[in-house]
Amino acid sequence: MAKIKWVVLRTAVSLGINYFDHATCYGDGEVETRFGDAISLTEVKREDLIIQSKCGLRFDKQIFDWRKSNIIESVDGILQRLKMEYIDVLLLHRPDLLYDPEQIAEAERIELAHEEWYRLYLSSGKFLP
Repeated sequence: MAKIKWVVLRTAVSLGINYFDHATCYGDGEVETRFGDAISLTEVKREDLIIQSKCGLRFDKQIFDWRKSNIIESVDGILQRLKMEYIDVLLLHRPDLLYDPEQIAEAERIELAHEEWYRLYLSSGKFLP
């Protein structure tokens, strides 16, 4: 199975695909783990990829949670599963318009305090204008 993942990933990159989307909720993190395992078996350079992931869903409590503490914990888990030092894009998965905007604003300030794991963007996905 590991060889199949490696061949698929290597083929995708050789065809010019370099943007890979993940989320904590995709297979309860298993997709990130498998991707991290596969990438470690290739000659693909991390800096040649754009890695996006999402957080904010808490399956253990069946809630959305965009508190700063949950985002930091989530990103630490994402990085561990991906076996990477940073991600390029972090989205807050399915933000709720009823959620406290101050909490989301606080989450977006995490970038300044945790620059080591962000390279480019922290964004909120699926907000309506």
